Amino acid sequence: MSDPSPPSGEPRLAWLMVFIAAVILGTGFGSMLSVTVFLQPLEAEFGWVRGQTSFAYLVANLMAGTCGIFTGVLVDRISPRPVVAGGAVLMGVSFLLLAQLRSLAGLYVYYGLFLGGLSLSAFLTPLLTLIGFWFQRNRGLAISLTMTGQGVGAAVVPYLSRYMIEHVGWRSAYLLLAVLAWGLLVPLSLLLRDPPGLAAARAASRAAVGPAAGRAPVSPRLLVTLLSVAILGCCVCMAMPLVHVVPLAIGLGIPGQAAASILSVLMISAVVGRVLLGKLSDRIGGLGVLLLSSGLQTVSIFWFTQFPDLSLLYVFAAVFGFGYGGVLPCYPVVVRELIPAHLAGRSVGLVMFSGYIAMGLGGYLGGVLFDLSGDYRLSFGVGALAGAANMALIGAMLLHLHRRGAAELARQPA
Repeated sequence: MSDPSPPSGEPRLAWLMVFIAAVILGTGFGSMLSVTVFLQPLEAEFGWVRGQTSFAYLVANLMAGTCGIFTGVLVDRISPRPVVAGGAVLMGVSFLLLAQLRSLAGLYVYYGLFLGGLSLSAFLTPLLTLIGFWFQRNRGLAISLTMTGQGVGAAVVPYLSRYMIEHVGWRSAYLLLAVLAWGLLVPLSLLLRDPPGLAAARAASRAAVGPAAGRAPVSPRLLVTLLSVAILGCCVCMAMPLVHVVPLAIGLGIPGQAAASILSVLMISAVVGRVLLGKLSDRIGGLGVLLLSSGLQTVSIFWFTQFPDLSLLYVFAAVFGFGYGGVLPCYPVVVRELIPAHLAGRSVGLVMFSGYIAMGLGGYLGGVLFDLSGDYRLSFGVGALAGAANMALIGAMLLHLHRRGAAELARQPA
């Protein structure tokens, strides 16, 4: 669906916004994913089991998704800058509280509610919505580069966290992450700017909704519903390796630092995938790239549990990471391609709400099924089935849009 859009503005300023958003997302989500290297130290000190600690990841994603709906509505009305800045402040508070952790309930509140719900929900939806408005011709590439920062951060921060845990302990590692949030993310968030003409574009979009809506290939409500269902399977599949690949490798006898490097390889490959597949989405559309990326992710997840060899785990991580890198940027790209401007923030928020739930569910199921079966084969098998369901729905949507487009073209006069 086309909609009135603000002018692209000064290109250098637009790309500066991409850089700032990428650093914020990278540091924020890298910090959240560092839970994978905190699992074993917490279990060793408090006697918790994998299912209990993994449940914190479910709570964090559930709260991030729930709060993300409200931040999406909020950024449809005001600038993302105060929303993101508030999230950066609360991230530092979250890590400060985690450094004082004494109970399992505290883990769920500090990591789940504060870090996930009140902090990270202020990053993803506001920043992706903002970048989507800054760009027209290179929107897919810009959003992918923004989320590339997320991949870089997710490769660097867990590895750095593991290093800090081994040298200063997990409590001091959390304190250092708090300093990182306050010293880096708060100043950067204050540099964010809206593109010129954004308010006028939203007003024009509202005025154009009535008669145009009936000609849309898919209604906004139906599209958001379908994407929200598809992302459930996508993110259950995605979360299994992200949360459990390090414990899986350690359980296979691989040393802790080398095991953490598998996650780093996965995330570095995700950076490459996000750039290349993001550029491809500008050529063939978001849904086509979403299907391709989901296929790579789904096919590769199964092999993680089949070969206990570090070099092969690197290969599987690279393939999975490349596909994973292209998946999440495609959802906001599809929203901006097919949904009016004034509904962009809340639409991204609703879709990402389902994604957060599925990410948390996937991480939690990975731990629970590990506790039940004693290894990760069942967990990663369930992840592969969830990914296949996502592919089926995305493929059906793509086929429908193709047929609808062909029918519209056939009705046009010669």
